[in-house]
Amino acid sequence: MRQYILLTLAVLAVLAGVSTYFIARGTVVKRYQAANRMAEKVRVVAPNRDLAIGEKIDPHDLVLIERYKKDVSADEIRLDDVALTIRQTLVCTVQKGTPLRWQDFQTNAPPGQSNPRLNATVRE
Repeated sequence: MRQYILLTLAVLAVLAGVSTYFIARGTVVKRYQAANRMAEKVRVVAPNRDLAIGEKIDPHDLVLIERYKKDVSADEIRLDDVALTIRQTLVCTVQKGTPLRWQDFQTNAPPGQSNPRLNATVRE
C-alpha cells in the first residue's frame, strides 16, 4: 500500500514538473515574440539640417532614420510617404534629425488618409 502511495506521488510530481515546463515554455515564447515585435524598426523621414518656418522641403533636405516601431507615432512621415513632403511649406521649425510629422506642413494629411489639397500641390 505504501509503495502505491509513493508511486502515485512520484507520478504526480513528474506530471507537475512536465506541466510546469510546458506552461513556462509557452510564456517565454510569447514574451520572446512580443519583444521581437517591439524591436522592429521603421524608417521615418527627418531633415538633415535645421529647417525654419516657411521653408519648402527639398529632397536634399531629407534623410531616413530608423526608429523602433513602438516609438513611432502615427503622425510621423514614413518612407512610403516621402514623395508627399517634397515642395511642401513648413509651418513650424524642425530640428535636424527630428522626424517630420504631418502637422509640420500647411497642407497636412491625417495618417492613413489621402489629402486632396496635398496631392494637388505635389502634382503641380
